[in-house]
Amino acid sequence: MKLKTATKTKLYELTYLVPGSLTDSEVKKVQETVQGLVKKHQGAVKSEESWGKKPLAYVIRHNSTNHQEAYYLHLVVEFDAGEAPAFEKEVYLEDGIIRHLFVTAEEGEEPTEAAKLEEKDEAAEKKEEKAAE
Repeated sequence: MKLKTATKTKLYELTYLVPGSLTDSEVKKVQETVQGLVKKHQGAVKSEESWGKKPLAYVIRHNSTNHQEAYYLHLVVEFDAGEAPAFEKEVYLEDGIIRHLFVTAEEGEEPTEAAKLEEKDEAAEKKEEKAAE
């Protein structure tokens, strides 16, 4: 008789940088590649954000090219704890990504910038509704 062990899933945050010299379609292709890696490792994307193209604080040399700008992309993913290291290794080996940060998401963590903006918009709408009454 085999005992089933419960698999513990955890939330992780992945922030990665894609070269600023890429076109929108090439950036989309890298995003699809990362999403494919998530699926390959039996993970699920919980949220995805694009923080846009920003100048880097310092030049990053990747694949014999110096990069001064990058697209910042952020994912919240859910993985079985055993799959996370293999996923991160594949992200590290992905040619389209010049830097990445992969961390365990903490419970009760601060909301993202997009969530903060949504909360401000909702608060402003409620305030306008009260003023109209």
